[in-house]
Amino acid sequence: MMDLPIIKIVKEEDLEFLQLYEEFHLEIYLHACTIQLDHLKGNLIVRATHCLFPNLKIVDGVLSVDGKENVFPELHLIKGNLNIHEVNTRLPKLEKILGKLKKYEEVLLPKLKVINGVEKENEWIEISNNSQLQKVKDNQYCNLRIYDASYPLVFPMEEHFGSIEIINSSCSFSNLKKIWGDLLIKKNDKREVHTPKLKLILGRCEINSSNQRICVDEIGKKLIIQKGMNNTFPSLYKVGSITLTKEGTELIAPQLRIIQKQSLLNGRFKAHLLEIINIEYSYDFEHYLPNLRVINGSIITPESAKSIHYLNNLTIVKGNYFTNDYLETPELTKVFGTLRLVDNTTKKFKNLKTISVLEGSKEAKENFVKINTTITNINKSEYFETDNPGIVKEFYHQIRENQLLSKNYFYLGSRWRNQKLPISFNMYVQILKMKHSSYQNFYTREVLREWTCEMNPHLITVLKKIERVWQEVEALSFQKLFKIENLNIRRFSFNYVGVAEVMKALNASRIKSEGILVKHYEYDLEGNKTIVEKHNIFETYEVNFNQISDLRVWNRNLQKGYAVKCWCTSTNNEHWLWIENKYKDNPLEAIASTFRIHENIIPHIKHLKRQGDILLCEMKRKIIPEGEIRPLTKEEYFKLLIAES
Repeated sequence: MMDLPIIKIVKEEDLEFLQLYEEFHLEIYLHACTIQLDHLKGNLIVRATHCLFPNLKIVDGVLSVDGKENVFPELHLIKGNLNIHEVNTRLPKLEKILGKLKKYEEVLLPKLKVINGVEKENEWIEISNNSQLQKVKDNQYCNLRIYDASYPLVFPMEEHFGSIEIINSSCSFSNLKKIWGDLLIKKNDKREVHTPKLKLILGRCEINSSNQRICVDEIGKKLIIQKGMNNTFPSLYKVGSITLTKEGTELIAPQLRIIQKQSLLNGRFKAHLLEIINIEYSYDFEHYLPNLRVINGSIITPESAKSIHYLNNLTIVKGNYFTNDYLETPELTKVFGTLRLVDNTTKKFKNLKTISVLEGSKEAKENFVKINTTITNINKSEYFETDNPGIVKEFYHQIRENQLLSKNYFYLGSRWRNQKLPISFNMYVQILKMKHSSYQNFYTREVLREWTCEMNPHLITVLKKIERVWQEVEALSFQKLFKIENLNIRRFSFNYVGVAEVMKALNASRIKSEGILVKHYEYDLEGNKTIVEKHNIFETYEVNFNQISDLRVWNRNLQKGYAVKCWCTSTNNEHWLWIENKYKDNPLEAIASTFRIHENIIPHIKHLKRQGDILLCEMKRKIIPEGEIRPLTKEEYFKLLIAES
């Protein structure tokens, strides 16, 4: 049904298309139209209003009514779901919904008897002998529970409009072609279920037994094996997804070709013809997939592996591939995700050409590229040295845990598969300039002190580009920061906003002001030292962060912020620093609290020298830092401070 053509009625002329096909999905966008159909063999979505379906009796798929005042006077059977999104939908004769009913607006359904194949909600017809079997009529809308039958039961129906649960019973469904609900088999190890003509189970098939042989061509939803070995599906070629919950489960499906959705395979799995698997895949050596060519997911060899396993036909991995000495994929050509190397790997691929992201130690990557000479394209990799750097389209450098830098972009995010967020070079430098007064300031305070990667020729080239762009762009303003559409970029940028910028933009209010006379050393060009007296003023301020919606989102407890401003009356220079709430009423203690050090060092400090938010200790003798880290008191701070700028 999913492959049917879609007819969209947007204008009157489109109604002619209804004569072109016997089976189709139908979408209505034309208001107040009349649709002349008796039986729709597909889905029906009505997005228009005031539409009439005077003769429609059966919808084989989903009916979704998204517009108001739509009328279905003869409709009595919907084989899929019914979704009501708007008011005044009229379905006066609707009797059966084989799927689910979802009502977002009230609707009157006076004739409705069946929802999801159950005549009364949660009611099952229970059968354990032939006399009870006689009560089940062909085409009856019900759920069957067959349990503890002492002899095989034979069921005559060709379709079953509900679910079937079989517990400790042998059953024969010799004519059954379609189950609209689920097939559930429990505690049936010594019993057999015959379904020789079964083509489709629309719902799920769940097995909690061993030695079951179920003939079915297609399972619409999940095939689940909770427990049991030697469970065979000899004709199964297509399934929505598969779940083998744990060790002690086994699925044998020699004709299986299509798994539509992500699956979990923790047990034994044999699929002789399977070429493509859609899975987030942790490879288990008890799987037998000799013709597997494509994995739409990742392949990770378990650490418990003890012997070498071969996937001789695997050519494409669309997720990640973590190399391991116990897994061989000699025909592999492309890895669309991350290829992660174990250290000192000697893994050789005779046909490997394309890798999206190459990960591993620097030495492992260098060795890997030397060995695998067929590689022509590595999209991204952390920098490593190679004789053929052109094969790597984009080198990057891990400058912090969640930050990468390449020649063209700065990236937020810790791993490529988690969708790294790129920021252009111009934007990145604009953000940096909010905090750093010059490129040299940025290089000294951030690159040398905070970046975790080693310097290398490629990184030097990137830094030269940053220095060049620095001269070309203006710092991002506080106002423009909050016009950036992406929340994560705004959050990152806020880390570079100067305290003064925040305080001024948000009209911070002054709490208290204190002055102090300080004696500092100054040096002339020849290095001669003189003592000068300065009168420094320290002021504490409060700002209301509730004015910034982003801050409310990031930290709901962060409502107010506090800062200390220090400035010299002789030079009129000022500097701002964030402080804790407890120092807001004592400016001198506030500025002293911005310097924190191991307590055992404090008695051995000879002098303090300050440059903005950087503090240097000149020690009387060498001391190993130990014990509690605490802020200096105002007496300690101003007694030891001899220079600042």
